[in-house]
Amino acid sequence: TLIHGTQKVETTLIRFIFWIKPMSGINNISGSPTIQHSPSQASGPARLEIRTADQAINHWRAITNRTQAEQAMEALRGQAEGGHIDEETFRLLAIALMNVHNTLPEPARLETRLEIRTADQATNHWRAITNRTQAAQAMEALDGQMEGGHIDEETYRLLGIALMNVHNTHQRATMPVRPPVPHWQPPAPGMVPEHRAVMIQLSTLPPRERSRVSRFLCHLEQQGLSWSTLAPAAGEVRPAALEAAVNAAITQHGLHLSTRAVINRVFNVVLQGPSGR
Repeated sequence: TLIHGTQKVETTLIRFIFWIKPMSGINNISGSPTIQHSPSQASGPARLEIRTADQAINHWRAITNRTQAEQAMEALRGQAEGGHIDEETFRLLAIALMNVHNTLPEPARLETRLEIRTADQATNHWRAITNRTQAAQAMEALDGQMEGGHIDEETYRLLGIALMNVHNTHQRATMPVRPPVPHWQPPAPGMVPEHRAVMIQLSTLPPRERSRVSRFLCHLEQQGLSWSTLAPAAGEVRPAALEAAVNAAITQHGLHLSTRAVINRVFNVVLQGPSGR
C-alpha cells in the first residue's frame, strides 16, 4: 500500500474493489487504441500532479471500454510503484478510473478458445507486430486473455515466448540502438519440468500473479537459465542473481513492471529495482 495515515484504508479499498472485477481478453491486439496514461512516462522533467476530482476525470476522457480501463489501471499502478506520481495524484486517479470502469459495459467474450500448440503457430500469431510499442501492448492483452480464462497455460507459454522474441528483435523507439537478441528456440514442447513443478506449487495464486511468474519463467527459458540457479537460499532475502535477472527482464525485455513485486510477495524476498525501490 502506497498511502499511509488516514488515506491508507481508502486507497487499499479502491484498489481491492477494482481488482475483483472480472478481467477480459482482447480479441484484436493490433487494432487496440493506444492510451497515453500519463506524461510522466515520457522523457522530461514534468511530473504529473492531480489535485481535483475534475482533473482526474478529465485525465481518463479517452477511455471508451473496460479493457482500456483495466490497462490504464495497470499503467497507473506501475507509475505509483516507480515513484512517478505522488500519493494524492494516485488516489484521485484511481477513484476516477474505478468510476469510469464501472460505468462502461462489459466487453464481449471470445466465442472460441484460442489454442496454440507449436512455436510456428505462435510466431505466426504475432506477424502483424512491427515495433516494440505494439509488442508491449500485446503483452498486456495476452495477460488479460490468460486471466480471463480465454487461453490455456500452454498457449500462453508459447505465445509469451514468441512475443518476447518479436519484442527483442525490434529496436526500442527513441532509445539507442542495441545489438539484436538472437531468437531462442525451446528445446522441447512444453515448459521445462522444473518450471512446471514451480507453477504446480503456485496453483492457488490469483491468475494475475500466476501469469507474472509464468512469464518470468518463460523468460528464463528463453535466456537459457533456470529457476534453480537463481532461487534464494534458505533465509536469503535479496539474492543478487535473481534481482539482476528480474530487473533485466523488466527493463530490457518488456516484462510487466509488477513482476518484481509479485516475485517478492510469492517467494518472500525483497528484490529492488535499479533505482533502489
